[in-house]
Amino acid sequence: MQVSPDAFVQMAMQLAYYRKYRYVPPTYESASTKAFSRGRTETSRSVSHHSVEWCKAMVDSPETTSLQTKSELLRQAIAHQSQFTAQCAKGNGIDRHMLGLEYALLAGEEKPAIFTDPVFTGSRHWKLSTSQISDSILHAYGWGEVVDDGFGVAYRIENESLHFNVVSQRLGSARLCQYLSDALMDMRFLLTNAHKQPHEIMAEVDAVANALTSIKLLSSSPRRPLSAQSEAADAHASSPRTPASEADTAATTSTQKSGTFRGSFPAETESAGAMVDELERLPSNEVICALETRLSRFVKESLYWALPSTS
Repeated sequence: MQVSPDAFVQMAMQLAYYRKYRYVPPTYESASTKAFSRGRTETSRSVSHHSVEWCKAMVDSPETTSLQTKSELLRQAIAHQSQFTAQCAKGNGIDRHMLGLEYALLAGEEKPAIFTDPVFTGSRHWKLSTSQISDSILHAYGWGEVVDDGFGVAYRIENESLHFNVVSQRLGSARLCQYLSDALMDMRFLLTNAHKQPHEIMAEVDAVANALTSIKLLSSSPRRPLSAQSEAADAHASSPRTPASEADTAATTSTQKSGTFRGSFPAETESAGAMVDELERLPSNEVICALETRLSRFVKESLYWALPSTS
């Protein structure tokens, strides 16, 4: 997808919160300033007019904003977040500077108006307090919210997975996790499919639906011969086993699965081939789970977004 993984996750949290509450909250992300002597952190503010515009396009007007437009807005929001975080790491943030000025006030000295301005104070009421530690030594970590009406979100970014720990005072952490999971799926779909035409997306939806139907039918009739090859595999499986025959049976079964899955997809759908290759590496029960996940994502998003856009 060629985007910053950390900024990608930050935008996912923005979208998840917006879907739950219909507004984007003040969001804290810690940016390391360890390049400086005794440097610790600066606040990387994840919210920008880019992220707000993108969230509104995703939630408030999904049918009237094209996939391409949504994708461009998301990439702009991600790029802005990455640039701002880089500036904070160089000491060019604002929050530690303002905190220093506030602490520099003498006892009894009147605070400048900015420190009591509702916009400024509200912008530091971190309803989303977030940070990542992606160190292999940690299997899990987390912390609580920093305000009573907020969430604490700890996350880890690994090569093949994302891990989140969401904490709040009975505000619906599990529900926010579901919104977060949906947001990540939607963003992945958006960035990988924005260049496609509606009929191409629908072809993929149909391919997954056909495969899901076929696999479920086959799994419900395990003794029904799939082919002459499958009968031979069953007969071979019932004979006395030797190390060599076990290897042969495994190879035959693998070939049988390959033919069955490939026959379930429309031959003209290029993406189906890659999906089949992925499915062939999974045990049969995991195949159904994988297909259901794919189908859920494509049906939930593609059937809405694949409609002709008016934008």
